[in-house]
Amino acid sequence: MVPVVEQGAVPRGLPESWEPRCAALAIGSLPHSDPDLALELVLGELPEIACWPQLPAAGPQENMYAQFSEGLPGLVVERDGVRCERSRPEFQAQFEALFDSYIRWAEGSGPLPGIAPVSMDYARGLYRLLSVPPAALVGRVAVKGQVTGPLSLGLAVTDESRRPLLYDDGLREAICLLLRIKAAWQEQALAALGLPVVMFLDEPYMSTYGSAYFNYDASLVRAMIASVTAGLKATIGVHCCANTDWSLILGGPARIVSFDAYGYAETLALYPDEVAAHLDGGGMLAFGIVPALAGDLDAAALPDLLKRFRYAVSLLAQKGIQVETILRRSLITPSCGLRGLTEEKAARALRLCRAISESLREGEV
Repeated sequence: MVPVVEQGAVPRGLPESWEPRCAALAIGSLPHSDPDLALELVLGELPEIACWPQLPAAGPQENMYAQFSEGLPGLVVERDGVRCERSRPEFQAQFEALFDSYIRWAEGSGPLPGIAPVSMDYARGLYRLLSVPPAALVGRVAVKGQVTGPLSLGLAVTDESRRPLLYDDGLREAICLLLRIKAAWQEQALAALGLPVVMFLDEPYMSTYGSAYFNYDASLVRAMIASVTAGLKATIGVHCCANTDWSLILGGPARIVSFDAYGYAETLALYPDEVAAHLDGGGMLAFGIVPALAGDLDAAALPDLLKRFRYAVSLLAQKGIQVETILRRSLITPSCGLRGLTEEKAARALRLCRAISESLREGEV
């Protein structure tokens, strides 16, 4: 059953004055297929910000590129990927219905379109979180949701000829409208839990910026992110798990910039002016300091990860950004989603995030 969202409920983000002080946070996916076990792990290891786990092992619909494609015109979801088939007889009617219903909703003359909810088969972890009793969330400061970012969805989903939808003007706009609708619905659903809402856009494909194989410009990326987040009241985060041009995110709507600090700490430090302006404006950094790859995680120990974190902070400090400011306005996360690990190793990754957070706070962050 789709959660009922009260008409007129007003979700909100974190207070402007809130500082994470190296709080632990999850990115998204876990290797579990059982939503109860996955949520138990997340709530047990992340005491401040509740998150819902994506569970791609539970079925192809929970792959991050399928999860928020539900309602896309001509959608076909298979185990090896997602595509849009314009040759399907229902495509044109679905395409027009998406735009018509979006316009009525955006103008305030209609409810959220029927394609808004992410159904249970596509997000078991979300529905499990939405069903927890209030006592399970006592002491939390916020609840986090996520949608796949528009650039990544636009490059991962193709048409019949395997051409990414990003390069079709109409379908690219359809992706942005669909994601905005689903983000708005999820924001309202999570707000019913009674906590401030954090909404992440997961953008792994942002690492392709500047590649000879992917032709798009910075203005397009910024416009797509702005389109999806327009009107949201939640605190916005954007996650990229590899190297990118960080100016694409810094200075945009994201109050939280999430990056792989384990493997790419040096890349963020190439943008000291943008990082400084982001922090001065109340922004936060999510340091993905716990590796999400099994080999790296096996070799990781708490002292080594603390050393890596302090090195990542020092790179920014060398550019004139105050260490105290960085520590007050930072979160600790895995470098990426944990779907590629075993359940035991995923649990260890989240325990390490919590241990790093606690160690830094014991040092009077």
